[in-house]
Amino acid sequence: MRPKIDEQSASAALAGHDGFALITNQKLRDLYTAMVRCRRLAEQQDKRLGEVAGQEAAVVGVCIDLDAKDWIATSASGLMGRFVQGAPLADFFTLTEASEAQLDLALGRALSYKTKQNGKVVVVFGGAGAATEWKDALCAAGEHQLPILFVRWSSSLPEEKSGKRSLKAEINIPGEVPVIPVDGSDVVAVYRVATESIAHARRGNGPTLIDCLPYCIEGERKKDPLSKMEAYLSHKGLFDRKLKNEAEADFSRELDVLQETGEKRRKLTTR
Repeated sequence: MRPKIDEQSASAALAGHDGFALITNQKLRDLYTAMVRCRRLAEQQDKRLGEVAGQEAAVVGVCIDLDAKDWIATSASGLMGRFVQGAPLADFFTLTEASEAQLDLALGRALSYKTKQNGKVVVVFGGAGAATEWKDALCAAGEHQLPILFVRWSSSLPEEKSGKRSLKAEINIPGEVPVIPVDGSDVVAVYRVATESIAHARRGNGPTLIDCLPYCIEGERKKDPLSKMEAYLSHKGLFDRKLKNEAEADFSRELDVLQETGEKRRKLTTR
């Protein structure tokens, strides 16, 4: 059977929150549209964003409701997250990828937000090995109750299926940092957990590590996040081909215009 992370277990991990709000049909459509556009952007920007293809559920679910002044550390996922957050597409092409100093910058920003008590949050994305790399940062964030979301994308099976120790025990994550596993291909599940975690941080209750895992039912191939969301929307009577076409059409035209403009600029600068 599929390991389960449900709303009650997420709420228990973030004790004190009022619970999940219902997700409106419009928000479900917005989540899907954002995922389609992220996939299209990843396909066009393969050199920078190729690794993010297939991770749209995690990026969109975490970033879609962030405020403009919340800060996302730059990485391939972080760049995509800034786009989802609302950064103009033209600005996206000028963003650079992460440096090794990004984690220190994230802690510094989070400390500043906590000191100012402005309710802003910091988001840091990382791959399977990131949790170990984040160990000192997780300890510092937990000790000072900093408003940070650490979002880890794992390509391996959940610990309870693979027989390994839990992530929290394996790298000795401090007890004050909740670790919430979630199906990383399910944008609705990620969105629910992220909504809880962001609210938790904004209230001054400290960091959360969201562990995005490749859950699937035994004997079933892992589903692409877009296909999974299309099936979910279809079940609710919210999906048709028109929705996908509309999500892609205008955005594809905008991407093509920006790419053409960029090529013209490069030709002028090389003359």
